[in-house]
Amino acid sequence: MRKKVTLLLATSLVFTSFAACKKEDPSITQTRTGWKLDAPAYMGGKLSFDTYKTNLGFDLNPETQKDEMQIIYNTTREGFEAYLDKVKKNNYKEIVRTEVNGNLFVEYEKNGDLLYTYYTAYANEARVVLDSASVIETAIEYDYTPKSGETTSIYQWALMNDPLAFNGTNSPYANNGMFYIIRQADNKIILVDGGGGKQAPETAVNALLDFLYEITGTPRTEKIQISAFILTHAHGDHKLFVQRLLENHSDKIHIERAIYNVPFHDTASSTTSFINFAKLLKEHNPNIIYMKPHTGQSIRLGELTLDIMLTHEDLVIPESASTRCGDFNNTSTVIKFTAYGKSYMQLGDYSGSPSDNIEKIFLGLYKNGNAYPALKSDIVQVAHHALEGNQANVYNAIGAKYAFIPQTDTDFDGEGVAMLKATFQATVDQIFAANAEAEVYLQSRYTHALTISQDGAITHSSEAIRGANEDYADWLATVPAFAK
Repeated sequence: MRKKVTLLLATSLVFTSFAACKKEDPSITQTRTGWKLDAPAYMGGKLSFDTYKTNLGFDLNPETQKDEMQIIYNTTREGFEAYLDKVKKNNYKEIVRTEVNGNLFVEYEKNGDLLYTYYTAYANEARVVLDSASVIETAIEYDYTPKSGETTSIYQWALMNDPLAFNGTNSPYANNGMFYIIRQADNKIILVDGGGGKQAPETAVNALLDFLYEITGTPRTEKIQISAFILTHAHGDHKLFVQRLLENHSDKIHIERAIYNVPFHDTASSTTSFINFAKLLKEHNPNIIYMKPHTGQSIRLGELTLDIMLTHEDLVIPESASTRCGDFNNTSTVIKFTAYGKSYMQLGDYSGSPSDNIEKIFLGLYKNGNAYPALKSDIVQVAHHALEGNQANVYNAIGAKYAFIPQTDTDFDGEGVAMLKATFQATVDQIFAANAEAEVYLQSRYTHALTISQDGAITHSSEAIRGANEDYADWLATVPAFAK
């Protein structure tokens, strides 16, 4: 009998010891008042009192969209790394980790959902983003090693522009529009933005299709392979030309990826327009994979690396989780493309200025002493159609030798355009002040190309605008080129 009791006691002690070993670390599940994300709670710093809805992906239904972000301010790098340890203990798989200028960016995945986290050293802030729409970063990438002699070209597609169009005239053209085409070494195409509706008559859309066949060498019996469609932001003059291409020639193109991060638009009708566009994109490319880019991601597409430098998620006020983007142009995603050691900065319609927090945030992310090495680029797309005139600090940080200007190559004479002309001239002056050897290329007469060779050499070529209305060609002939 005594032996039996002893045996039972010993067994009990074994189970008690085992239970003690299995006792869960309370820090793993610890939460806090005000934490609103369905993710491990960040225990340090101060919380934004609400979450920021990061919004439209390929879900495209505002009622079911659950993607959101919470900001932690007055935190530290140590506090952020403690949070990362907690995330891993909660069985999130780390996908990729990147550090730029003291800022740390880490992506996790669990049960098909993405958790994107990052710490910005200049502001002592952390952001935790729930992203149910995207594939993970590594799933959107592909590798390609260029063969001898293969190059990469960036084209500023010529669009019909009229600087007076915004002045209430009945011009059939536009005063804006932006459309860039990157021919990759493997002869796939990246489309960046997509021009305006007034710039996309049938003749121009057909001419674009011909152009894509020519530069890729694709037989007419095959589809043009578009490795990615990238949208900096959702304004119509950045997507409607490509929308017409989809509507008219979906049987001739295959889009493998979509990359964009756009919030709800500034008007309900524009949001609806964008939703319809994204549905069209998916309808004609049912196997398309989608990624919502977040600052700090570094994406490999063939020979190109795409570094995400800024999104609208960076421009959220920490305390209130409300956006600073009163101007929808500032929801633009800023991307740095790099091939063969040369880089191209795509600014979209970024409109920050020295007088606002948007420029302070953008430059603050990358300032290192008195320089901005992460922003330094060989080529720049001039922001917001050169309509700002007060972005010298950004162009100085970038210091590009080559500048694509998505605006008309006409001298802005005429009633009501004195301010426009002065702003445009100021922007051009800033480009040259940042790099005295700069070369600038405008989009209304010519499609300009910059080709990067594997040895890093950059060469320029151009051809006259294709597919334009005859009236536009006649009008251009009467207007002198802008004097740089």
